[in-house]
Amino acid sequence: MERAVRDNWNEAVATDRSGARRLFSDLVREICRFHILFEEAGISAGDRIALCGEDSLRHTAASFAVSMYKAEAVAIPNDLSAERITESLRRSDSALLLVDGPTWRRLSDDYSSSDLPDVVSADDGSALRARRTVARAARRVDALYAEQYPQGICAGDVSVAAAANLLAALRTEKRIAG
Repeated sequence: MERAVRDNWNEAVATDRSGARRLFSDLVREICRFHILFEEAGISAGDRIALCGEDSLRHTAASFAVSMYKAEAVAIPNDLSAERITESLRRSDSALLLVDGPTWRRLSDDYSSSDLPDVVSADDGSALRARRTVARAARRVDALYAEQYPQGICAGDVSVAAAANLLAALRTEKRIAG
């Protein structure tokens, strides 16, 4: 993984439906932002994070971020009815739901119970329905990212440890120009 990311840092990792290319470097930056959100929101390794949305590059980044954070991903199909999605969330014991815009629009009217997890947009990282800690974390992600990575992230920051936990690797290693 380390070599693939380093060697292809400025290469397209995928193209979305609109034709927009996403680079490996974009994917790494999005994963880091999700990790900051999880940490600030009090999510721990082993906690469950539900993902519900259409396949997109952002959804893929969210999935990688959950896995690399060592949280447990709970995939909920977005083509279920709003009622079935909320039932699945209740049973999932998830601490957080990452959801795309179209799915959230179907869920939001009926999403008021306190036994449902906080909700963050997988599209842009904003808090859609969240208690104070998660809402504050979502608002602070960009500032915390800039603080933690004032020079940004470069290919040289990616290490073998990134396969297991990219955030820990970036925090503990020295920046290598690259």
